[in-house]
Amino acid sequence: MVEGNAGVFRSEDFGNNWDYVWNRITPRYSRPMCIDSRVPFSLTVASAPTAFSSFKDEGGAQAMLFRSDNEGRDWRSLCDKKHSPSAANFHGLTVDPDEIGGVLVGTDTGEVWSVSKEATWTLVAEGMPAVLSIFAGEEALSEKVKSVT
Repeated sequence: MVEGNAGVFRSEDFGNNWDYVWNRITPRYSRPMCIDSRVPFSLTVASAPTAFSSFKDEGGAQAMLFRSDNEGRDWRSLCDKKHSPSAANFHGLTVDPDEIGGVLVGTDTGEVWSVSKEATWTLVAEGMPAVLSIFAGEEALSEKVKSVT
């Protein structure tokens, strides 16, 4: 396997130089990704064997979801038994405004899942066309803060 031609890269000098940080992660094709702006600033990345992996492929998309809490130095799977690997491919991915370290994931099978920092998957919506993007606005976070104060 050739490292460095697919995956995640990091720059520590404002983009002048880049380091490959996706070592030994499979599948290697990475897209989408999101960064939680709250400590510990988790980077969550969805990956699949190719850019065109699909639930329609023999054996499904074989997609995985990984997170790093230390700028890509270490990675851990966020997949549960059903999604390890996932038959559905992950297209939409955003930070869950209701849980630090949690994400919302949209699939090519028309589902949206909430995935906790402990890798607990909860189905949020289904029966839609492929979910290519998700917007979870600050309003959800603001409403939660209002109810606590």
